[in-house]
Amino acid sequence: MRITNFFKRALPVVLAASLLGGCSLGAKKDPLKELGEESSASIKMMYYDERSFYSQYGMVFSSLFPEIEFEVATTGNLYQEGKDYDESVYEFIEEENPDILMLSEGQYRKLAAEGKLYSIESVMESDGFDTEGIIPGIIEYIRELGDGTLYGLSPSFNAQALFYNKKLFDKYQITYPEDRMTWDEVLQLAARFPTDGSGEDRVFGLKAGYDTSLFGLATAIGTSEGLSIINADKRQVTINSDAWRRVFETSLNAIKSNAIYSQENDMMGGSFDYMSYLKQDALIGGKAAMVIEHSYMLNQLREAKNSLKEDELPDWDVVTAPIDPKNPDSSVYTSVGQVFAINAQSPNLRAAWKFLKYIHSDEYSRVSSKAQTFGGLPIRTEYLEDNEGRNMAAFYSLKPADNNFYKDYGKIPNSFFMEYQQLAETELKKVVDDGASLNDTLDSLQEKLQEALTLAFQNADKDKEASGEDVSAAPPVEVQETVEGSTEETAAE
Repeated sequence: MRITNFFKRALPVVLAASLLGGCSLGAKKDPLKELGEESSASIKMMYYDERSFYSQYGMVFSSLFPEIEFEVATTGNLYQEGKDYDESVYEFIEEENPDILMLSEGQYRKLAAEGKLYSIESVMESDGFDTEGIIPGIIEYIRELGDGTLYGLSPSFNAQALFYNKKLFDKYQITYPEDRMTWDEVLQLAARFPTDGSGEDRVFGLKAGYDTSLFGLATAIGTSEGLSIINADKRQVTINSDAWRRVFETSLNAIKSNAIYSQENDMMGGSFDYMSYLKQDALIGGKAAMVIEHSYMLNQLREAKNSLKEDELPDWDVVTAPIDPKNPDSSVYTSVGQVFAINAQSPNLRAAWKFLKYIHSDEYSRVSSKAQTFGGLPIRTEYLEDNEGRNMAAFYSLKPADNNFYKDYGKIPNSFFMEYQQLAETELKKVVDDGASLNDTLDSLQEKLQEALTLAFQNADKDKEASGEDVSAAPPVEVQETVEGSTEETAAE
């Protein structure tokens, strides 16, 4: 009986103790505490050079957080002829062991997969880091690079858009371009503008970048559609694939339509002052109804507004650059600048996170957007607004897409590129100027470029062998005279 009464009295106490103990044992760890204690620290920062780091980030951060000092590990001398740049970066990280890494998309993807980066997911949540104003596609893309986990962020991004002059569209009663148009749709729209007239009276439908040769235009279209001319792993050229033939045919038809603005139209004579320079631009000068340009065109348009008369200015707006119809929500015309990540081996996690948090904060975006210190555009949409209601979302409504055209270019010997563009430009120019057969030219180019690529790899292998490197694992060169019948997917590998 006494034992029973004892248990009746003791049971609530035992249960309470168990519950308290369970709460303590099962309590979720605070990610911020795992970063270590608040204290002064010196963190090693991986960046191009010390001066540009302090100009871009270090000065403003140090004024707010004087307890944190920087040691800048510079990467400016990592480019070496004959050596893969990415491999140089990885060696640099191993030797210098920076706390904060500045990485390209490919480098970030590789180091994340190898577990060499510190996940910031839980720290962001625990520290109340505001992601509301950040462009969703940027975070989503960086998370995809990390196989679903976020290890870093980028304070800026790069983007191109399709600028257009409403005055010209209204004059010729042509409907305005829209977001998410394909290259075919943009070229068809450009072809609706008249092709008669000369000199000051000549208006072109589209300026598609600076290289308006057949090779340049086809490269722009093929790149946006996820194609690549070289398969680095197979050491194979694929310029005469079905997908590339279609792209070259589209480009040739566009050039023949006389709707494409050429750089030759930029040539000016007589006096040359700043206002003349501004009016020489195809969009500002009213020479092209549409231009595909980087975001720096925004600054040039602002300069024009401050320097030219109202009737000399274009009534402009923007839509997204041409998209790949297979991937309408992504664009190779959008890319992150550098991805900043924390080294998983860093002994200064708290200080490193404080730096990452600040350079991606609303405050930093606000200050930097006013000072225009970004290499591209700020990742917070609030600072991309336009006072006149223009469609600035055209710069950020599409998330970045992997650029297959430049995929694995670090694996290709530099000696090949010296021959590659010159050969392609020369041969394809004959198609436009002399009426040479496009199909025959692509077959000939396939053979000549393959020979050049094979020789470049053979010489590179010999150089590596002479320096003691193991080249036994190098893949055999797959030489094909043509790649007829290959699908778009094959060409985009």
